[in-house]
Amino acid sequence: MTYRELLMLYKSGKLDEQSRKKVEADIERQDAISDYLFNESDIPDLDICKKEKENYDDAKDDTDEKFIRMIHRSIRRVFIKMGLIVGAVILAVLLCVIFLLPSAVSLFYYDPTETVGQNAQTGSETNRMSLDLSVYTEMFLPGCYRNKVIADSEGYGKYTISIPQVASYTGTFTDLTGTLERGKLTLYNTNVLKAPAGNAFLLPAGTPGATASLQDEGGALIGPAGTKEEAYAALDALDEDEWYLAYISLADITDYETFYRWLEEKKLTYGSLWCGVYTEDENGVFLTGSDAVGFSPQLAGECIDWDRNAYPKLSLLDNAAEDGHWDDAENGEAMQTHFISMLRYLKEHNDIMTIMNAGALDFDGMIRSIEENGLRIYGFAVGAKKDTLLCLSKDPAVSYIYTNAMI
Repeated sequence: MTYRELLMLYKSGKLDEQSRKKVEADIERQDAISDYLFNESDIPDLDICKKEKENYDDAKDDTDEKFIRMIHRSIRRVFIKMGLIVGAVILAVLLCVIFLLPSAVSLFYYDPTETVGQNAQTGSETNRMSLDLSVYTEMFLPGCYRNKVIADSEGYGKYTISIPQVASYTGTFTDLTGTLERGKLTLYNTNVLKAPAGNAFLLPAGTPGATASLQDEGGALIGPAGTKEEAYAALDALDEDEWYLAYISLADITDYETFYRWLEEKKLTYGSLWCGVYTEDENGVFLTGSDAVGFSPQLAGECIDWDRNAYPKLSLLDNAAEDGHWDDAENGEAMQTHFISMLRYLKEHNDIMTIMNAGALDFDGMIRSIEENGLRIYGFAVGAKKDTLLCLSKDPAVSYIYTNAMI
């Protein structure tokens, strides 16, 4: 009988007394041995399990560490990539602010450097302000024509401006410098490109527009130098060797060609000549009021270019004109085309009027008057010396003379 079978009989209670006691003694001995081994001895199987657990923990730690390092590398790559992207964006923004934004802002304002014409042979260019100033100074500033402007952009609608004087009848050259910032011109010499304070010419007596406020008690017209007697007395005090810009009023309104033949007789047809143009509204009243508006039939300066199809003969200093174009000065039709082109140009490019603080004019009315009545002159300005002016004061075609220092 096996011991297992013996245990089964013990469990079922079928053993005799002696066999039963022997089995109970065996069970007690086995329990004692188990307790002893568990409490007092190193159990090999348990050590093996412990080492396996430690090895597993070590392997798990290595895996965790490798995973953490991988996460760190991924995060670092993301930050590096993000940093590069952010840096590139910031650099792009800075470059735009430095290089593009100034030019972009300038697009909203008057650009004096804009090319408006180019010579086909030499490649020389005419910029916007050179052309604008050419028309403006010829029309409004007798004896002070300028048609060359050097402009350098500083960005944000600001430009440094230089306006050299390229021709002089006194031997003295006055260059102008300043800034043009967002359409506002600031010149360091404010007295050169300054329009006369009012019309320096007198209209013939009886002409609509020659108001009573400009007449003395006897009905004689009063000009900027006082009465005619006072103005002519001032001529005697002039220096014989100096040049003066003389504003000479005519006794009668005269068509241009007749007027120019008279000038040729007086030998006054040279570069500083400026002609005051008479225009009237539909009621026959002088249109320009306190503003003297006119043109120079013979200019001195640099040749320029522009859109000649839109504005024929806009400037008599035409870069594309052939030799002999100066003969246009005695051609009444050519001068009429020239003056009307200037009126149309200023009507369509009136930024220069704002920049120069000029008042509004009825350009359409002036064009209509000239097209209906032709080119008529009521006064002229010219550079002259004392002896010439004294001779003119005795001419019956002259009604008044007022002088200024010539620039």
